[in-house]
Amino acid sequence: MKYNLTNQLIHTLFQNQFDRVFQKSGKLNLEEFSFDELSSIIDETVDAKLIHNYGKSNVPKIIGFMPKTKLETKVLRSLLSSFTLFPFWENDFNLESLWVKLGANFSNLFQCISIETFSDNSKKELKFQISDFYILKISWNDIELFFCIDDHLADAIQFKIQSEEQIKNFSQKISEDIQKNHPPKKIFPKLQIENMKEFEIGNFLIPRSFHWGNIKVKSKVRYVRESHAKDPEEVAFWFGVSLAYEDKSYYLQYAFPHQKLDKPDEVQMKYQSLLVNLLKTSIGSKWSQLPISLQKSGTKALDKPIEQLFDKGILVEYEIKVNQSNLLCHVLIPQNLINFLVNIQKDKLIGEFSEPLYHFINLNRSLIRNKYVENYQVFFHQTEGRAYPILLFEFLNMLGDNDLKLVLQNYFVASGIKTIDFQKLLFYLTTDSLTQTKSLFLDEDLDENRMKRLIPVGMQKDWDTFPVNSENITGLTSIAYSLEEFILKNREVMQSIYQHCIDGKLEISKKARYILYTEFAKLIEEELLKKLSEINQKYISLLDKLKDVPKATVQQFFYTFKSDELGAIFLDMDAGLLKAQPFVSKKFYQEVVEDLVSKNTLRKKQALDLNVVLSLKERFIKELTAITSEEFV
Repeated sequence: MKYNLTNQLIHTLFQNQFDRVFQKSGKLNLEEFSFDELSSIIDETVDAKLIHNYGKSNVPKIIGFMPKTKLETKVLRSLLSSFTLFPFWENDFNLESLWVKLGANFSNLFQCISIETFSDNSKKELKFQISDFYILKISWNDIELFFCIDDHLADAIQFKIQSEEQIKNFSQKISEDIQKNHPPKKIFPKLQIENMKEFEIGNFLIPRSFHWGNIKVKSKVRYVRESHAKDPEEVAFWFGVSLAYEDKSYYLQYAFPHQKLDKPDEVQMKYQSLLVNLLKTSIGSKWSQLPISLQKSGTKALDKPIEQLFDKGILVEYEIKVNQSNLLCHVLIPQNLINFLVNIQKDKLIGEFSEPLYHFINLNRSLIRNKYVENYQVFFHQTEGRAYPILLFEFLNMLGDNDLKLVLQNYFVASGIKTIDFQKLLFYLTTDSLTQTKSLFLDEDLDENRMKRLIPVGMQKDWDTFPVNSENITGLTSIAYSLEEFILKNREVMQSIYQHCIDGKLEISKKARYILYTEFAKLIEEELLKKLSEINQKYISLLDKLKDVPKATVQQFFYTFKSDELGAIFLDMDAGLLKAQPFVSKKFYQEVVEDLVSKNTLRKKQALDLNVVLSLKERFIKELTAITSEEFV
């Protein structure tokens, strides 16, 4: 097994938990399970429970999938309780220090578990989440659980476990602590946001970019947590924003922490001006996307925060960059507004056991699922009216560090591409349809530093002399492709990357391959299939004319093609193949049939180059047209 010691630890913890929870002994079996196997089960499942263990970020590191379970929520929570520590363990293996950090008992970590009922709308999201996870099937008596753990987390634990004795001591420590049944102490875990694109709700509160007069302002979320009683004590400028729907009002509170100031009134007015501008952008571009019309009815400075709204509310800390200055802003979202936003979603995600923090994370997931066909489409810079497949910069933005490194080094660097030619694939010129003025499009989430550190030093130096950021707009504009050229260049590169994956030259993750196929290769394939279908329609009428051509000429025509070429030519053309049968030998005909079956198998595996098929069909129809156009006396 790939994770021998990790599996032993998981087996021991589950064995102890099942025996303890059900107060009887049972044999626990653990087996590795492939993603493809579990994917098929997910597709067929109607009734199931999902258990998410988040740990330190808004992306779950452990996911439990339990089909057809009748177990109560509190029982599921208890079964998974031993693993609540795992996500915190990735960077800190010292058990004693972790115990202190996390409040010294496992009851506290129950707050990091969210349990929800599985639905059809969960299928795509779940499969995408676990496509690169390490998957185990856990069986105890008649109970089955699929335990999915993030590959990087499994790697970290496997690396840090040194012996079976360590497993024994660790599992004993956990069992002893759980059996003490400590009353839980409220903890307020901070969730780091792994990627702002995936935190849709964050853009509703403070846009990632907006204008304050002539100044371009940018923001990012530092963390999210449940608000608590001490938050109102912070020295800050507090502002209240009233939102109204029908006869109900909801209140957001914005706080700008500060030190003691000489002229607080002047500074407060500046913050209020900043707030008005960011709300204008968020309410205009984001709140208007909701299925109901939520109106801003007022914004005002508060002498002190409204303390009763902090109970079970959510606090989001933002870093706002204004010119060269960084400001902090805390946004307080009350529980009643979160519940209201959850209830108006078409696809609701309400945890059966979920702390306010994860209720808020589920709201974010609902917003994404209701807006996009696939969750990862949050990375697309445009979705409506889109007539082209995924662009390179969108694809690179989606990739984890390991996949990004593989694509940059094993494809671009290995191909010997010049730095400037790679950079030109990351931005383009747009033309205003009314004024015909041109402007540069550069994705605001493009992280050039993340890419730079993964390329050779020579390319890094080239990049430094010609950066791809907003400070080099003039330079970028001077070399940028038009949108049409940009799409064409991107298409060539993405096709080549996909072919490298098919040929085994580029070993990226299943998740990255899924995106590459679904958002590029599949769309290109659909275009090609349409062309192939149009050519196939021409075949029939031309093949019917062969009866008027001397048999020897027709036989010679068919034998100019190899059997595997005819296998491609007659793809999706069974009727055409039958018309060819009288003109070739039985042996040759059988070889064509076998090659046709082989081509269909390759297509199902997404390993058939349809461009080659199209080229062969075009050659075939050209030569067929020629011989059926000749006059034979």
